Amino acid sequence: MRSTVDLTTSDFKLTFADRDFIWSGKAVPGLPLLRWPNGDLCEPVLYFFGHSAIENRVAMKSMRPEAYALREWLVFLWNKGINLLDVNDKLLEQFRREQGWPDADPFEKAVHRKRKDTPSIARTKRCIERKCHQIFEFYRLLPVAMPFEDGGARTPTFTGRALGTQAYPLTAKVAWNARKKQEYLRWVRSERIFVIPRPPIAATENEVVRLYGNLRQHAFRVQSRLKLDQPTDKDWIVSDRNWLIANVMAKAGLRCEEVSDLTVHQLAAALNEAGITDEVIDLDAVFEEELQKKISARILSLKKGEEYAFLSVTTIGKGGKTRSVPFPPSLVVDLLIVGVWGCRRKQLNIWRSSDPRFVSPSALFLSQQTRSQMDEGSIGDIIGKAFRDCRIKKGAHKLRGYFATVTAAALWNEYFAGNQYRFDQALVNKVLDELARALGHAQITTTVKFYLDKQLFAHLTKIGSPQAQLFRRLWDTLVMGKNELSERSTTLLSQIMARLAATRDDSMLIEVLETVLKDERLASAEPVKRKLTVVPSVERLTD
Repeated sequence: MRSTVDLTTSDFKLTFADRDFIWSGKAVPGLPLLRWPNGDLCEPVLYFFGHSAIENRVAMKSMRPEAYALREWLVFLWNKGINLLDVNDKLLEQFRREQGWPDADPFEKAVHRKRKDTPSIARTKRCIERKCHQIFEFYRLLPVAMPFEDGGARTPTFTGRALGTQAYPLTAKVAWNARKKQEYLRWVRSERIFVIPRPPIAATENEVVRLYGNLRQHAFRVQSRLKLDQPTDKDWIVSDRNWLIANVMAKAGLRCEEVSDLTVHQLAAALNEAGITDEVIDLDAVFEEELQKKISARILSLKKGEEYAFLSVTTIGKGGKTRSVPFPPSLVVDLLIVGVWGCRRKQLNIWRSSDPRFVSPSALFLSQQTRSQMDEGSIGDIIGKAFRDCRIKKGAHKLRGYFATVTAAALWNEYFAGNQYRFDQALVNKVLDELARALGHAQITTTVKFYLDKQLFAHLTKIGSPQAQLFRRLWDTLVMGKNELSERSTTLLSQIMARLAATRDDSMLIEVLETVLKDERLASAEPVKRKLTVVPSVERLTD
């Protein structure tokens, strides 16, 4: 029975299934589990997400925002005393308004229908629109996910297009998905919201250094708080592990879920592919210090003065897709020495001492609580908390932006030199193609729009600018030998450019240079027969 007091989302407990949860014979860890206020599972929601997992409708991570939206919808219906299956267009419209959807005056809407929303209003409307579509999708798929209701009656069809006299509780319209190039159904009252994306603001180098320091000092903070003589082994392990996690995200651009899925075997396979080892070895079995040093030295030798050197590590990326990720040699060495042969080995030794039958997980980063692979949520929370401790308003994903910016600069420097320091569109395309591949993006536009620092992108695309043309001409003269300059002339030109950069156009220096260059007597290539003297007054040049 409905309470007379309005409930909130906290009254509807939302958890996520553990690794042992099975649905239709398939393990579905992370499946959303939404409960009614009395603690019972909300079966329609369970069936919906179970069906989504079996059919691979969306990634498990994408189900989380859907679960939160459905929880808000359940609260809305509960407080109005309406059954979950008694939905209609009017109710969804009312939900949208209560979410904060701005109601435009009908006259204003008619007169200014082409007027664009402000960025803040557009972002608000897009967020609400996304929730409404998630609720619409729930009802669209529910008859397939849960064919029969609790009493045995067939689950009705909730969504459909209004054709003739046939009507549905939620009226649908056909929309076009440009990315997938296919039609799909949307709620008939939904709107297409255009939002100007915020410029990507990646973590700066200073912020990343502060983040590293915060994570590495975890053991000392615990020691100080508990007033211990020295940090415990557990706290040292956590410090090193979390520091490595931040390094992998900042230097290899991995997402939280990719960090979670990273394994020791993937590193071993990368070493074999790069020719560091003759075969894929068991890195956990490398105990000899000399062998560890030998492997590390061979990895670091890959650098060889190159701007952009890396080992290719095959990982499982977004959407379960396999991709090759460039790992800097120094990062791989840290993962081995500090990780595999350091904190991870200490973890395994401690756990084996208490349980001789303990089987080592394949994951590189292990949880102290579960003794298994760390989940992506914990990884994001660790990095997010460290940023907050440093009073930096950024999250784990901003480390990918830092990686994109640093990698783009390194690629640019290397390819620019290889292109004989010439600006052209082919060079820019090559840099952006390689950067998109490193980030695991199918389209370059995603890289530029959401990750690449705006100033750096502007630098990469100065193809036709006067600065680029000047540099090209100087390069042709100074390096390509088309019209060689002597060392004295080169020095003089450098000094003149430096002076001009700090001089106004109406300065005396500009007047002198223009006057000298116009004098045909000074244009001769013949050597001067007598030493020129400095004229004490500029006015005498015009006599």
